[in-house]
Amino acid sequence: MGVGARLEHRDDGAWSVQLGRRPQIDPDGHGLGLRTAGYSLVDGLGARIMGDALAYVSWLLIFAALFYTPIILVLRGALFCHEMTNKSR
Repeated sequence: MGVGARLEHRDDGAWSVQLGRRPQIDPDGHGLGLRTAGYSLVDGLGARIMGDALAYVSWLLIFAALFYTPIILVLRGALFCHEMTNKSR
């Protein structure tokens, strides 16, 4: 474990540097970062291959709606539909 520095803005408007030990690495944080980076790369490649980012995102949203709507209806059933119709009134 190494030594780190942290720059802080105090309440009185001044800045201070805090020296100390770096916190231990959180493996869950690295996993989340890797998943986010992987998704971003795949998303960027998909938009590049399609040639139009807006069209790519539009198709993603359409496919997500077609995929998740039946799942929601199966898992939540009539209760979900009843809640949605009451909110629209």
